[in-house]
Amino acid sequence: MDALGWGANDAITAYEATPRGRVGVPPGASPAVAAPTAAAAKAAAAKADDHDAEAGGWPADPPPSAAAAAWAAAVAADALAAPTDRRRLGAALLAEAVGTAVLVAATVGGVVAASVGSPTAATPPPAAAAAAAAASAAAPPLGAAAAAAAAAVAGVGLFVGVLLAGPRSGAHLNPAVSLAVAINRPGCLPLRLLPAYVGAQLGGAFVGGAAVYTLWHGPLGAYEAAHHLRRGTAASAASAAGFACAAAPRVSPATAVTAEVAGTAALVAAVAAVMDGRRGGVSRVDGGGGGGDGGGAAPAVARAAAVGAAYAALKVVLGPLTGGCFNAARDVGPRLVLAAAGWGRVAFPGAPAGGWWVYLLAPLVGGPLGMACYDALLRAPTL
Repeated sequence: MDALGWGANDAITAYEATPRGRVGVPPGASPAVAAPTAAAAKAAAAKADDHDAEAGGWPADPPPSAAAAAWAAAVAADALAAPTDRRRLGAALLAEAVGTAVLVAATVGGVVAASVGSPTAATPPPAAAAAAAAASAAAPPLGAAAAAAAAAVAGVGLFVGVLLAGPRSGAHLNPAVSLAVAINRPGCLPLRLLPAYVGAQLGGAFVGGAAVYTLWHGPLGAYEAAHHLRRGTAASAASAAGFACAAAPRVSPATAVTAEVAGTAALVAAVAAVMDGRRGGVSRVDGGGGGGDGGGAAPAVARAAAVGAAYAALKVVLGPLTGGCFNAARDVGPRLVLAAAGWGRVAFPGAPAGGWWVYLLAPLVGGPLGMACYDALLRAPTL
C-alpha cells in the first residue's frame, strides 16, 4: 500500500507516462504537494535515464493533460482528492455509487432486520402501544442491544464501502463529505464536480434502499398485516422507520438539528483525520513511525476500519435521539424508495420534529464545519 494516499500509485504512473517523467510542480503548490511531486518526478526521470542508456534513446510520449498532472499531485497529498479528467472521473462516480449503495444497504438493512425481523415483530402490539405509534407516526425505538447491533452493521457497511471506493474516488460516500471537501479544499474537488459526486451518491443510496426493500418485501407485508397498518397512512410510518431516519418522541427540532450537525461534524473531522496523507499526521493508525522516509501511512484497511468505527460509535451515542443519519444521501435515497413503494407522503413528512428536512440540511451544515475545524486546528503540519 502506498504511503501517500489511496491513489499515490496512480500518481506515480501519471509521472512515468511522460517522456522522461519530468512533470513540474503546479504553480503555488504547498509543500505537501510539492514534496511528493518532486520526489516522484525525480524517481521517474532516473528510471527514464536508465532506459535511455540501455536502448539508445526512448521515443517521446505525448505530455499528460494539465488535469491529469494536477490530479496526480493532489491525490499524492490528500486521499480525498477527486480526479478531474474524464476517464478517471467516470470510474470515480461509479465507485461513489457502488460504495454508497453498500453503505446504505448495510445501514438500512441492519435496522430493518432488528425491527421487522425480530422474533416479536409479527406479534400485534398492545392497543395502547399501537395507538401511541399511530399518534407519533413512528416505530417504537429499538432496544439497546438491537440498536448497538444495527450500528455495528452500519459501521461494517461504511468500512466495506470505503475499501471499494477509496482507490477510485476518495470514498466520500456522503454529500456532506463532498461539500466539505469542495468548500475547504477546492483543489481536491472543484465545485463544478460537486453535483456529479452528489448525484452518484444519491443514485447509489436509492439502489441500496431498493435492494433492502426487495429482500424484505415479504416480511414488511407480514409486519403491516400483523399490526393492522395500511401503507400510506400515518401509522404506516412504523413499517417505514427502518428506511428513513426520525427523531425520537419528545426530541425537539432544535435538539434534532443540533445532534445531526454535531454528529456529522465529528464524522467528517474523523474522516479528514484518517485520510490525512501528510507524514507524521494522526492518520498513522498503523503504529508506524512519524516522519522520515521509512514510515509508511496507515494501510487502506486500517483507514477504512477507523472510519467505520467512528460512524458506528456516533450512531450508538446519537442514534437514540435522531437515528444517527449524518448523511443526506442515506436518508433521501431510501425515502424515494418508500415513496415509490406506496408509502406516499409518509416518506417525506413535514412535521417539525420528524421532518425529513432535518436530515437533508443538518448534515450539509455539519460536514463543512467539521472539516473546517480539523483543517484549522488539528491538521498535521506540512514539512
